[in-house]
Amino acid sequence: MLEDSTVKALARRFVDVVALLLPQAYTMTLGGQTVGLMRQNFNPFLTKIHVDFTPDTQNLLDRRLGLAAAVLMCAIEGKQR
Repeated sequence: MLEDSTVKALARRFVDVVALLLPQAYTMTLGGQTVGLMRQNFNPFLTKIHVDFTPDTQNLLDRRLGLAAAVLMCAIEGKQR
């Protein structure tokens, strides 16, 4: 899983206001091929992530693993705020 931008990622971690204004986005890759996209909804009170597996046309990624990664990201981000 790769976050959308290194600069944005650092800004989100070190500046609290930026974390609220810039929702996170991740690209899930497997073997160099994009298999999923995760985008955080803009909501300062709840952590919600939209997960999209449509780029995985060959079913390389087990959906349960992708959903577990999304739940883990929600838990990690919830602890950081």
